[in-house]
Amino acid sequence: MWERERAARAGVDGLLFTLTPRMTTGGPARSGSRTGVSVDYSAFAEAYGGDYASRLRLREIPACALTTPNKAECRTSKPVPAANDTERRILTAESVTLRADRATVLAASAEAQGDKGDYKASPLSPSATWNTDLNTGHFGWSYGMPVPEVPGGLQPEVGLSYASSAIDGRSGGTNNQSSWVGDGFDLGSGFIERRYKPCSEDGVENSDANKPGDLCWGYDNATITFNGKAGELVPTGDGEWKLQQDDGTRIKRLTSSARDNGDNDNEYWEMTDPDGTVYYFAYHKLPGWATGKEPTDSTWTVPVYGDDDGEKCHAAAFKDSWCQQAWRWNLDYVVDPHGNAVAYYYDKETNHYGRNLKAEDETPLCARRPPGSHRVRPAGRQCLRHPGVGEGHLHQQ
Repeated sequence: MWERERAARAGVDGLLFTLTPRMTTGGPARSGSRTGVSVDYSAFAEAYGGDYASRLRLREIPACALTTPNKAECRTSKPVPAANDTERRILTAESVTLRADRATVLAASAEAQGDKGDYKASPLSPSATWNTDLNTGHFGWSYGMPVPEVPGGLQPEVGLSYASSAIDGRSGGTNNQSSWVGDGFDLGSGFIERRYKPCSEDGVENSDANKPGDLCWGYDNATITFNGKAGELVPTGDGEWKLQQDDGTRIKRLTSSARDNGDNDNEYWEMTDPDGTVYYFAYHKLPGWATGKEPTDSTWTVPVYGDDDGEKCHAAAFKDSWCQQAWRWNLDYVVDPHGNAVAYYYDKETNHYGRNLKAEDETPLCARRPPGSHRVRPAGRQCLRHPGVGEGHLHQQ
């Protein structure tokens, strides 16, 4: 049995020992004889975690590892068939070859896997990227997916991303629904959202003393999640907004009846990057659209009450002071400085509920819920034609 320092020099992270044949009566030891070997590892079975003992294996290494361990040929090894009895904590090899001219050097060390599990290095591919934050414990991972090449070079970037911090801090009072690809994962194109407040927190109470569970207008606000940008948008006046960490990106909230996107006043957003690429959120009916063509269905709406004077859709009675308003505007149209365009299409699910606590006032609300899908299509040159499947498309399901 060799000391720990000698084992480390030989490149063995475990037990290092040698076997030599006994001298025969009246003559030298015979080379090529075989013997069985048992290693009782009960004294150090708990030396490491990760079910260390269950992963112990026997390997034979060259005898020169004891004298010249730095030579490459002395740091090779080959497995020795052995059974690991984890209950008795004994490692047994039925047959080991002994040599007369030199010692047989064996090592008992842990492999990457055993009957209790696999402890190999993470299989994260070099084609993926990941990062960690030692201060917060955050782990992030992303994997880009290949997309077809298209004329003009404006290709959508599609990828799966994971953030462990996205599920931190969840409680019974938060929306804990996972995304359509799983907890902590995201596979989306980007969006802008508006928050509304519960009418029960806005001082609304019906004549029967019940408080409606609907949403009411709170204040003008917007948040963005897109292409590494996330957080509250800052209004600057005249329908224009900017990022909290302003990088020169120009953001406008616009309205147009041509959009016909389901929002009460057809709001949509235009964002222009410093490089001149323009991103539209909830454009819905793209340039060149005509009756019978597919819209993008990128606007998700919900009934919202304007219970106070000056708020959208306000009326004399609370029951009449509502309209469908967007709560999420999804990215659906991108145009680069050369006029190349990409379109994003969404499958939308519609649900219903009894507005203002009345079943007869059944009202739709729209959103995409797992399992959902959306399609990405290169849209050719801006304004020349409505994008078609024949121009190449990517379907996510």
